[in-house]
Amino acid sequence: MSARHAISGKLTEGQDPVVPPVQIFPELNLDRIKGDLNLVKEGEKRGDKNLPSANSEMLDDVEHGIVTFIETEQKRQQQSFSDQLNDYHQCIAGLDLETEAINITGAAQRASTEFVVKVDEGKAALFTLWRNVCMVENQWNDFRKRNGLLYPADYPLSRLWNFAIIIVILATESVLNGTFLARGLETGYIGGITQAFAIAAINVVFGVFLGDSIVRHLFHRNWMLRLVAIIELPISFGFAVFFNLLVGHYRDALGGADPMHASQTALNSFTAHPFELAEFQSWILFAMGLFFCTVAVIDGFKMDDPYPGYGKINRKHEEIIQDYTNEKANIIDDLSRTRDHALEYIRGARQNLADHRGTLSNALDCRGRLVHLFEAHQKYLNRAANDLLSVYRNANMRARTSPAPKHFNKSYALPEPPPAAPLPTVVDVTQLDDHIEKTNEALVKAISQVNTQFEQAVKEFRQIGEFAKGGDHVS
Repeated sequence: MSARHAISGKLTEGQDPVVPPVQIFPELNLDRIKGDLNLVKEGEKRGDKNLPSANSEMLDDVEHGIVTFIETEQKRQQQSFSDQLNDYHQCIAGLDLETEAINITGAAQRASTEFVVKVDEGKAALFTLWRNVCMVENQWNDFRKRNGLLYPADYPLSRLWNFAIIIVILATESVLNGTFLARGLETGYIGGITQAFAIAAINVVFGVFLGDSIVRHLFHRNWMLRLVAIIELPISFGFAVFFNLLVGHYRDALGGADPMHASQTALNSFTAHPFELAEFQSWILFAMGLFFCTVAVIDGFKMDDPYPGYGKINRKHEEIIQDYTNEKANIIDDLSRTRDHALEYIRGARQNLADHRGTLSNALDCRGRLVHLFEAHQKYLNRAANDLLSVYRNANMRARTSPAPKHFNKSYALPEPPPAAPLPTVVDVTQLDDHIEKTNEALVKAISQVNTQFEQAVKEFRQIGEFAKGGDHVS
């Protein structure tokens, strides 16, 4: 079990037991009892008969009834006292503060230790990421130095716009060219658009490739690669011209005498006289193909930095730094949450321990008050028994003609109740308070340790990856 869960468990298990209020022991309604037992009449009635006899040493039936009534009440209150006393003893036993203080102190120390472990894990993960950043950064610096690049890479933050242009080109060229190619096809306008889309796709894909690969190498520092690009560019442009001329011948063939074999007719016508198109609309189709291919070249070129490979390695450099920055922020946030949880549980444990100490004091006070009230009630019951006996005996003696028994002049003593059950454990309040104070000091120390460890960890995390003057990184 982790320290955090251990403290959490103590906070959950350590809900203060409810200290029940002291139930007072009610007094008897002696006037009512006197009336219910007819003590005066019974005393006069038996006194007229000189009962009990003068030499009687035992309580008579009336006296015995009074004593039985009071002793029954005594036993009932004794049971109430025992039940209440047991409730307080259970409450006190459940507040095993010394054991709880030891557990809380150990859990707080484990929380501090686990926090250190989490800090070490975070630093290890961050160093691993930073090594990757350093490798990519070295590649990035080497690329810039090797190619003499002193300016920041220039490319769009998102290629969404470039792809949107490509889609618009494909759609526009397909629709416009479809109207030119629809004649002579059995499938009509739908077939024309389908073939136009295939032609447009070739134009666009070739144009994007030309702009992104060939044109970009015109800016390369290596003169051999620039030379290859210079040679390749007119060749590629020538391919685009001849391809769109072939498309124009294909349109002428669709309007010719044998549209069913338009492909073969167009190929023969293109081979014989490539720059001769029969209709003006075919020249428009040719011009549109070159135009959209040119737009695709420009769009493909603007997708990235003019220098070949610079945009790619720059994006990789920025992405890994951003990933590192995000991960560092996540680790610090996670560490902050761990710190907050640890402090929350430790402070909760301190408050919980203080609350339990207050509950213990309350339970001990209530127990002492209960014992005092019960002892006082025993004296009251003894007085009540003698008061009831006096009412009967006085009435009896007034009606007698012979002397009263000697025990009439003696006070009655109720049986002594069993002693109160002792506390379940010996509670040395002074020693317990010293122990709690030491525990509280340990918890305060744990809070200070966690805060110090967090501040030190954040400082170390922020130092990882700081850049020194000149662009060199601090590892």
